Amino acid sequence: MFEIIFITIALLFTIVSIKVIEWHNISKFGFKSSTPLMFLRKPGFYDICLIVIFISALLISLFLASVPWYLGPISLVFAWLIAGQIGQKKAFNKYRQILSKLIKHTENPEEKTEMKLALTKTDQELREEIMLSSKYDFYF
Repeated sequence: MFEIIFITIALLFTIVSIKVIEWHNISKFGFKSSTPLMFLRKPGFYDICLIVIFISALLISLFLASVPWYLGPISLVFAWLIAGQIGQKKAFNKYRQILSKLIKHTENPEEKTEMKLALTKTDQELREEIMLSSKYDFYF
């Protein structure tokens, strides 16, 4: 019984983490309008929800009977790491998609050149840009 509950909450945590990480990253690129309105108003609320879901899954993992107790927390950490990678990748793809649309509608050749240059950045360069912009961010 606890196994089904744990799997359900762990999947919920993974899915919500992917979206929240994507929204945080796309916001750091300056495209906050591409995130939900509630996230714009209270991004910390989503972080708190993630913490609550994570702690719930962690507590339930202690009651698993068919697997050793330590596999639950290990799988949650693994889900958290995977969600971070997927969320960032989705944000990078959305960033490139938004820039492509902006390039089509921009008439200024200087801005167009600058956007095309930004469009060619690698994932690693975008990751470094996010790290620099989030150095002093606080959401609460």
